[in-house]
Amino acid sequence: MDSEPNATMEPAQNKALAAAIDEILVGRVEQAIQNSLDRLLGPAIRLEELRRKEFLTESEVGELFSVPPSSIRSERSRGFGPSYVKDGRRVLYSRQEVAKYFEARKVKTKR
Repeated sequence: MDSEPNATMEPAQNKALAAAIDEILVGRVEQAIQNSLDRLLGPAIRLEELRRKEFLTESEVGELFSVPPSSIRSERSRGFGPSYVKDGRRVLYSRQEVAKYFEARKVKTKR
């Protein structure tokens, strides 16, 4: 019995096997590239999606403005914070109003 399994295969079978192996390897490389792009670009894409939304949830406000959602919720419950829209149990914030709220609280330093 021959020690090399491909030695007894026909040339057409060898080509088909090589093509199948190439397809598997290319698929794995493409998947690895896609996973890397998702990991690297995902956060930037998410922020851009949030910047384009007109209304944001507490979590989205926190994500976009780097503020804990619990702080936003706490401010609201005490009657402070950016204006919001309440629709049933759902609370939404205008992205523009939140930006104005934070801009109005900017502290200017001496330098």
